[in-house]
Amino acid sequence: MNDTRPLTASERCARSLLAAWNRGDLATLQTRLEMAPPADPGVTSSEIERIELVQEIAATIRLWLQGIRRKSTTDVEASVRLLRHLARCEDAEDLPEASPTRAAARSEMLVFARN
Repeated sequence: MNDTRPLTASERCARSLLAAWNRGDLATLQTRLEMAPPADPGVTSSEIERIELVQEIAATIRLWLQGIRRKSTTDVEASVRLLRHLARCEDAEDLPEASPTRAAARSEMLVFARN
């Protein structure tokens, strides 16, 4: 089922992070991890909470890539699953770049970059 609602700031930011993650593009991922979603005036309290979640997920991934937190790959994968939920793209059809081959290459690249 296609959702025709316009994307919110949190959804756009989550999708931007996922696009870089799915491509295994470390430089873009690191740049996007530093960007905070804009807080538009008049946003709902639930959207503010979603923005805060995206920011916390970005912080977790950023620290994991820097090797500062002793998080496992499973923890980061859970963060990515939550990003997919927040981005409204939980279905495989919504993430054409997330093939198993790309996922394996992405994981190897990100683990190597972390070390």
